[in-house]
Amino acid sequence: MTNTIKFYSKDLKVAVFTKKEIEKEELDSENDFKDFITSKIKSVKFEEIFSNWTNDDKYYVVFFKS
Repeated sequence: MTNTIKFYSKDLKVAVFTKKEIEKEELDSENDFKDFITSKIKSVKFEEIFSNWTNDDKYYVVFFKS
């Protein structure tokens, strides 16, 4: 089964993180994870639209607007 979500926005951006990259950071809380994403996308103000692991659990994908 494939999850499909349609977004219609020219301002939408995508960030993809590997499982190893996230595990290496030893993120203990939701705030740590949000801080990690903020540092990687280099934007303090962003609106997360959708985020989830890929079906094979190798990548974490974040759709956002900044």
